[in-house]
Amino acid sequence: MNKHLKKIISVLCVLAVLVPCFTLAPAASPRWADGPLQSWRDKGILADDGDLRPDDPITPSEAAGFLAAAWPFAPEDSFDLLSNSRLSRETAAVLLSGIFSSSLREEEKRDFTDFDTLSAEGARAASVLAGNSVLSGYPDGSLHLDRDITRIEVIAMLDRLLAAAAKNGASVTVQDADYIAAAHISEKDPGASAGSAESMEFAEIGKDADGLRSEALFRFPLPAGIPGEAIRDAYVYLRYKEGDAPELRAAEVTGSWYTVSSTWKDTAAHISAENTSPASEDAGGGWYRIDVTDLAKCWLRGENDNNGIAVQETRDGKQAVFYSAFAAEAAYCPKLVISFTPEPDGERFGKYAYAPQTEGNCMSYALRDRDMILYDDLFDTQAFQAVYDAGGTDGALAYVKKEVLNYVNLHKDGLKIERIRELTGPDAAIDPETEYRIALRIGFRDRSLLAGIQVDEDFDYHFHAQLADGSWAEKTPQEASRRVPGSNPDTDPGKYPWHQGYMWGYEKWNGYYTSDVAYFAVTKPAEAFTNHRG
Repeated sequence: MNKHLKKIISVLCVLAVLVPCFTLAPAASPRWADGPLQSWRDKGILADDGDLRPDDPITPSEAAGFLAAAWPFAPEDSFDLLSNSRLSRETAAVLLSGIFSSSLREEEKRDFTDFDTLSAEGARAASVLAGNSVLSGYPDGSLHLDRDITRIEVIAMLDRLLAAAAKNGASVTVQDADYIAAAHISEKDPGASAGSAESMEFAEIGKDADGLRSEALFRFPLPAGIPGEAIRDAYVYLRYKEGDAPELRAAEVTGSWYTVSSTWKDTAAHISAENTSPASEDAGGGWYRIDVTDLAKCWLRGENDNNGIAVQETRDGKQAVFYSAFAAEAAYCPKLVISFTPEPDGERFGKYAYAPQTEGNCMSYALRDRDMILYDDLFDTQAFQAVYDAGGTDGALAYVKKEVLNYVNLHKDGLKIERIRELTGPDAAIDPETEYRIALRIGFRDRSLLAGIQVDEDFDYHFHAQLADGSWAEKTPQEASRRVPGSNPDTDPGKYPWHQGYMWGYEKWNGYYTSDVAYFAVTKPAEAFTNHRG
């Protein structure tokens, strides 16, 4: 079973434990009219089909979808792990207590009549959740963690955990070799590169007796939805393997670099001598941590591009070996841990809650539809080529904006869209009670054998959609939807790297898709968000 599914299932089982104190009402009961069910329906997370089924057992895929919609810092691919199995409350308790551990106080409650029937892991999770008033048990004093968890129990539990996060703060950990870029460079051999990821299981960091340096570069994907001012602290952790006891610091990297081809000769000029961190601390258990709070705040505010850090030894004659981003032991991979205070959901950016989706492409996802909307559906390639040849990118952008508006207005009934209108920029005012923002990016690069831009070969477009918390989401035809890493209310999609599935902005660094952008406000009832076109 995928590690993320295990985590999600564990989290969701906890919910069943927490909500048993509720006496659940029938699905049609007005009791839920002002509660979390109604709130989630208003945000488009729950389909408003007249049957919310609060008492139905929830499947792992449904539960993972709820979690992904409510908490952007859950594992990114949890929602697309499908299963028809039902979830036990004990499994959910273990997982949820782990995901929200940084938001829960170290207080325990154990006086339940069936507490001794739980596994050690389940007992620990249940006691902490109960101590934080997330889990209350049944009137007879039991927990019944062996039972299935229901839809309303999951939602009520998530509401309580989100409230705890808003009150006590939260943290998110980024530790995944699939998304962390790394490079190893050496002043002793300035023209050498790693050549392959397989050769970067370990990184030597230090200075020899002559002061010649070996350094490691890391670039972490930043979590979506965290404004820079919300950060309490941010630390990079490195796992020590052998060598001298280190005294490390992080220096900001100010220019682009590549995972397997970076060399000292090409990269050293981009390593800041001024914007550096305090000295590292021994965090115990073989880990050393480096304070990158100020750097993370700058990245998330959009003040500096996230080109990552260079990790350096501060003293001559000291060298040590650390596990790198491609460590065979995944748990030893470097990690970035950000602690922050979540911003209350004020719905200032529209009622577009995050909704996981595997069908469709970027435009259909932005319009909250599931059917593919293809390049050829929007405009005629020959006509577009003529517009581009005559007016360049400005003419092409004007043409695409017009065609998008025409397409949506022509298909309004099928798309269940009430209105679309052009905005002057990412901050242009909308009515958050009825509208949400989408951004359309178009980009060009001459990459064909023929001279000049051939639109069918050298052009692409991509849509982003803004969420209720101010962050942005996207989808490609080949992949499931995702929150755009690092995006927040200050993010302008036009300045964000083109879809980062390409080796962390590989295409951007090669000059591709420096995009022109058009912004629109869309009015679509929440209950119509997930429908197929008819």
